[in-house]
Amino acid sequence: MNGTVVASWFADFERLVVELKLRDSSAHIWNCDETGLQEHFVQGRVISETGQPCYQVTSNEKGETTTVVACFNAFGDFCPPSVIFKAKRMKAQWLIGSPPGTVARVSDNGWITAEIFLEWAKSFINFLLTADGCPHILLFDGHSTHIYNLEFLDLMKANNVHPFIFPPHTTHWLQPADRSFFKSLKNNWNSEGVQAVTRSGGKGFGKQGFFGIFTPAWTKSCTIELAQSGFRACGVFPLNPNGCSRLCICTQ
Repeated sequence: MNGTVVASWFADFERLVVELKLRDSSAHIWNCDETGLQEHFVQGRVISETGQPCYQVTSNEKGETTTVVACFNAFGDFCPPSVIFKAKRMKAQWLIGSPPGTVARVSDNGWITAEIFLEWAKSFINFLLTADGCPHILLFDGHSTHIYNLEFLDLMKANNVHPFIFPPHTTHWLQPADRSFFKSLKNNWNSEGVQAVTRSGGKGFGKQGFFGIFTPAWTKSCTIELAQSGFRACGVFPLNPNGCSRLCICTQ
């Protein structure tokens, strides 16, 4: 979080917003990112008798990582999620109970690839409201699957979407998904998981039970208030570079 770097980024971003006439168009400024979820749920504080042992039921020590791609705008609209399982082949039963419009794919390690990100981009384009003919801005980090992806960039250009990358090592403050949404999603994922493990007596859920926990966590987190608070906290919308610049000075 270098003040000079962040100020330069905001200046470039503001020029783009003014050029595209999107200063007051919250529905046309988007943020996408991915995060990992594990089938390992930790109970928070509990009430028990002083000096007596307290036990927690868990399904395993550490489950596989499943990647979730989320995208939302400054107005509060959320695209359907994309979920990436660690597997060789996709099975239809894994999608049971998924949120409407969910796209599920597999990769060798459960992480996103350039090909899967391109597929996500196609579903994003289909989701956009293009009736008004206005352009869109898509904010994301500099992961190699994003920026070294010519087909993705061509697709964005063809559909009047302008990709804009955050500077390295700044997304923990500049990215709305990190500032609000993913914190809520992981808290709700853990809460739903703890309850499910308790009901099952510690039985594991595996890929077929993933959406039984994920869908209620996703639904609780996809709120207008949460989306707007993330963009507002970062100074991205409403545009407030001065607030973030003061933050940089305080953190150095």
